[in-house]
Amino acid sequence: MTSEHLQWQKLKNNYLKQVEQALASIGHPKNSDILKDVDSHLETKFNELPPEHKNWEGYHKILIEMGPPEEYAELLAEVNIPAMKNKSGINKYLVIIVAIGLTVIGGYLTLKKIRKPQPQAKPLSQILEFSTGDDVLERQDADKIIFGESWCTTDYVISLLGNPFRIDSDGRMLRYTDNGIDFWFSKNGSLSEVHLNKSYKGQLKAGISLTSTSRDVFSEYGQPVNILQATNLHRKNDERILYQKGNISRIYYGKHGLIFWFNNDAINQIVFFKGTIFVE
Repeated sequence: MTSEHLQWQKLKNNYLKQVEQALASIGHPKNSDILKDVDSHLETKFNELPPEHKNWEGYHKILIEMGPPEEYAELLAEVNIPAMKNKSGINKYLVIIVAIGLTVIGGYLTLKKIRKPQPQAKPLSQILEFSTGDDVLERQDADKIIFGESWCTTDYVISLLGNPFRIDSDGRMLRYTDNGIDFWFSKNGSLSEVHLNKSYKGQLKAGISLTSTSRDVFSEYGQPVNILQATNLHRKNDERILYQKGNISRIYYGKHGLIFWFNNDAINQIVFFKGTIFVE
């Protein structure tokens, strides 16, 4: 099995898992049959992709065309499915699944008319609350994204946050570009870093945001103990030493699990590498 096929299987299985969860919410008795049908449609679309489109963008387009997983449960919930058969003896849910298939293949407009409007997803900056180091929030009622745990994988994060804008670095980086957040995973598959980029609109618990300055960071987390020039700023993890290369600089706060990148005095990126992220 090629790496491209493995990536497709991973994305497809995550989608099917979300469909299964949606169907479980209405207690439908034919979940396994519906999942097989959806799986069959997904594989058909995959096989129809030309070789040059067998990449993450092509796979993501298939999932978008299939529609949000929760719509399967919403459509089925609108029909009194148990014991409802037409004259040919075909269960009503099969008629709906055929309609779903027609929507995917040819744009079946009748089905679209009965779809319920979907609520607009909240930006990640509104549903993520970050805490690091010794400053861990007590939130027993929340789903948790935790650094270093073997179960906190790309699939787990996608199951909570939905499909990312892009997956990079052989599946190890989930980029939620519109929200300004990247999730970086180690070679063993567990979460190792979270990057907050310029488009991130939220702020840290201490009040630091991407609109803050280096002076704000130094005031909150401590002044640099030294300032050094370097030809490569990556992996410079010496506590509170500000490394510089031209206009770009970087400082490491190991106690807080934070790294700050600056362009002149402006924060260019905030990196978390330990602590807990809570998802509402």
